Amino acid sequence: RRTFALRACRFMFGDEIGHLIAPAYAENISHTFICFPEQVMRHIKIDDPVQTMREQAQATARALESLERAWKLQRRTNVLKGDRYGYFLNMYLMTHAGHILAMHRTYIMAARRAIQRGDRVEAERQLNAARAFLKKAEGQWAKARARAPLKHLFAIPYRRTVPPGYLTWLNIAELRNEVEELWRRRDALIAAYTIPRWFEEICRRRELIAIPTHTPIVIDGRLSEDAWRKAPPIEHFVDYRILRLARFETRARLAYDANALYIAFECFDTNPKGITATLPQRDEYALCDSVEVFIAPRMHSKEFVHWVIDSKGTIFDARAVRMPDGVVKYSSRWNGTAKAKVIRGADRWTVEMAIPASDLGFAPKAGMVCRALLCRNIVHTKPKGEEECTAIVFLDGSSFHTVDKFARLRFASSDEPLPSPQVELVLRPLNFSHETMGDGVGTLISGGLRVDTDRNLHDFRITVECTDGIALLSKRELGKASLVRLMWRPKEPFSILFPAQLSGVVCKFIVTSREGMWTFTRRFGHPRRAPIPREKLFTNGVDGLALAMPAFFSSVNPKTIQLSEGTIEFWVRPRWDVITRYVGPRGALEHTFFNMGPIRPDYPHLSNRDSLTIYHSASGYLTCIISNSNYESRMVQASIRNWRKGEWHHVALQWKLDDGGRTAMALFIDGRLASNKCVGSKKHPNTKPLKVNQLPLPIQIGSMNTGYRIADADIDELRISSIRRYKGAFTVRRRFEPDAHTLALFHFDGTLSADVPSGVIAT
Repeated sequence: RRTFALRACRFMFGDEIGHLIAPAYAENISHTFICFPEQVMRHIKIDDPVQTMREQAQATARALESLERAWKLQRRTNVLKGDRYGYFLNMYLMTHAGHILAMHRTYIMAARRAIQRGDRVEAERQLNAARAFLKKAEGQWAKARARAPLKHLFAIPYRRTVPPGYLTWLNIAELRNEVEELWRRRDALIAAYTIPRWFEEICRRRELIAIPTHTPIVIDGRLSEDAWRKAPPIEHFVDYRILRLARFETRARLAYDANALYIAFECFDTNPKGITATLPQRDEYALCDSVEVFIAPRMHSKEFVHWVIDSKGTIFDARAVRMPDGVVKYSSRWNGTAKAKVIRGADRWTVEMAIPASDLGFAPKAGMVCRALLCRNIVHTKPKGEEECTAIVFLDGSSFHTVDKFARLRFASSDEPLPSPQVELVLRPLNFSHETMGDGVGTLISGGLRVDTDRNLHDFRITVECTDGIALLSKRELGKASLVRLMWRPKEPFSILFPAQLSGVVCKFIVTSREGMWTFTRRFGHPRRAPIPREKLFTNGVDGLALAMPAFFSSVNPKTIQLSEGTIEFWVRPRWDVITRYVGPRGALEHTFFNMGPIRPDYPHLSNRDSLTIYHSASGYLTCIISNSNYESRMVQASIRNWRKGEWHHVALQWKLDDGGRTAMALFIDGRLASNKCVGSKKHPNTKPLKVNQLPLPIQIGSMNTGYRIADADIDELRISSIRRYKGAFTVRRRFEPDAHTLALFHFDGTLSADVPSGVIAT
């Protein structure tokens, strides 16, 4: 390429100057990519767009250096005349503009990548570098324009929709505005990329849990007691003004006994020993690196108690009480007897605190609830005016004293199951295709990959093992991070190309961290299926055996299953405790027992179209929903918060789509009516019958038919009937027998076949 460019330029511009112009053609500069990178990337896969744009900036810099020498030679000798001189000026101007634009794009693309990762410091560094570069480039571009006046150009391109026009009329002010606009929106964009919707929706109403401790907690700042290891961590402190995570990780825990509420903070920091701003003295407030605790003893009162502890252990305390005239007055003259101890370590400073019952205004005991707010102020790493004031709920700009926005604090009992980390892998849209590669055909799988977590994950690592259903195809690491908060994405979309034409691929994603290990299996296409051992498919049931893993039935004689009326009932034994969770990835907190509907890979969690679904929701309810093709639905639900791991329960859902001009649904749990309140949506209330098309849809037992929301439960004695069987409380049978109203009856006694009356087919 260089040889050809040299020959062509010497022929066109002459031997004296052609060799200086040749690099502009030999450097493989893509003006189209520099001007319109998004358009190019829609048609061409570029593994690292930032690096590619940086290479273009380097290429234009080399070309421009040679063109500058050519310009000086032209000024001395006037070797180029007429069209050759005009053509040279066009190339000189485009190369100069191309270098400015490529450098600008490199900084912008790097800043956007940092924003997507939630790295505010790196994003600001790139944007500041862009500012400095454009300040310098503005004078250089003015000088270049003066050297190449329009009247001397070979051609004047006016269309800015093509590279020559875009570069000739490059506007530095527009580039500067792009930098400033990204700077202005950086926090909102970081929140959009790093704050999952489920967290955004619930971070205004979090629930905190204090666990009981039966051994004394020594207030020494070391956090060495068992209670601190058992207490669920309280994480994800957010800025009180803008919904964004605090720069540094903060972890709090709560415990109690009959005499006090105990609070522990771990305040991570890059240089804890460098903190100098502290409270001047006890009960004299100043904004400094500190933690704050607010307790409102009564749920519906504006009264609260307030403590501030700085990094040296100095305490500020105050309280807000209702005066005789009804006004709530805040005063720092009150002095409580709370104790606190602070220790500074290499990467954090810790606070251990005991608030006696006399300060709280009540003696803690299991079952009690009140309101609380935990806060942290980060000052020493921030310029004045940019200090971070964070809390465990989003206050939307309201002050820390806004009691109505405090979290709910619940005092747990000693036998209560505590929440475990919830991690979910999201992969969509899914792509499975065959691609031409080399001399043959390969198989491509791809999709947008994301990991959601309601706990901070330390030493995070994700790998994937791919098989054709039986044989191993590949194993690779997809990414790792020292800390993942709420969400992790790879730098580039998930994509693997196999050098063979496969009918299907099974991917097992493995997420590991110090907090645990989670596996997720996703199927692409139609992979081979290995025989499932009988002992893995079945387990001991309420009568004989039970189904121990999800099972898919492509047809249960669809023509006989009319959704106009019926009953679906089964026994279920969950392998989990029902814990009410308002924070966490949706799919990791819900369990589907029965799903009949279309397979929707792009919306694997949804049951809002042409489906009948029975599932456990994150709020602790058993939810049953019937929907049609117009996204209208009817639902009934009942609390199952008393369910515990390993216990059998009987569930019966019955319905009639048109029951006197409305849809009727009833849910029975363990032979008792749990709810018959059938509701629609705000847009489609239950004021008329739900119309449902009778479609031949597959049935999935133990998960959604996309494989999501796995029940993680044993299921036995599944019966589908064509009538509503129950009018009131009934004695639940452990084994059913088919009758004239039975459409399908699965005993799961070592087989997936159905026991059905004569003339009914189930496969």
